[in-house]
Amino acid sequence: MISAKQHPLASYLARENITLTEAGHRFGCADTTISRIINDNRPPSSELMQRIIDKTNGALLPNQFYRLPHSAAE
Repeated sequence: MISAKQHPLASYLARENITLTEAGHRFGCADTTISRIINDNRPPSSELMQRIIDKTNGALLPNQFYRLPHSAAE
């Protein structure tokens, strides 16, 4: 989970002053999907990720959404 700092998608939406509803329209999905992604309840599908990349002109990229599990050494 990305609990220590704000999710990159949430940061982008705040910076661009975009609501969840507007983001859903822009990215072609429901606002609840955007909320679930931000709350780390689900990663975006590959198709949605591509739309996010395209609509943000590369400001958001896949590596910002997918996290590797923490190792036991951390």
